[in-house]
Amino acid sequence: MHRLSSIAQSLAVKPLSATIVACPTGVPPAGSPAGTKCLFPGSKPISQRAYIGLPSQDSVNTYTAALAAGQLWSEQRCLVEEDVNEAISLPCAAWMPRYTRGPMTSDVLNAQQQGLFVGFWTINDPATMDAFMTQAVPNGFLTNYLGLANQRFEEIGIVPPYTPSRVGSP
Repeated sequence: MHRLSSIAQSLAVKPLSATIVACPTGVPPAGSPAGTKCLFPGSKPISQRAYIGLPSQDSVNTYTAALAAGQLWSEQRCLVEEDVNEAISLPCAAWMPRYTRGPMTSDVLNAQQQGLFVGFWTINDPATMDAFMTQAVPNGFLTNYLGLANQRFEEIGIVPPYTPSRVGSP
């Protein structure tokens, strides 16, 4: 059951990408499917913004099996939460562990050198934000306080040394 639901989730991105499209004139192109909507001007296509999250070893195994069986859409992107080595080897576009595991500075640097986007979730405390920005130097992190995160990034002024380069990096 879990395997089928995971595959169905990833395949659902394909029809979504056909019905939410770039519209240079502000109107869906002629011949578009019924219900087609326009992306906000300048937005990347859905195929470049949708990721299947792999939060556990079971989900990584399911994704790997579906990938090997040719059951995933060719443009499907993934994001691994646990093992950085699996994010690198699949290959996924991102690695985003829980911040409670610590800064994992060497793993962050390794993943960035491999072209992955690296982030942590969910950091809401300013002191923790500062510690992760200066020790791990991630490409970003999830937070409930975006304004605070922006202020901390501006205040600290640290930019990650590696720009994500894998296809579909956030």
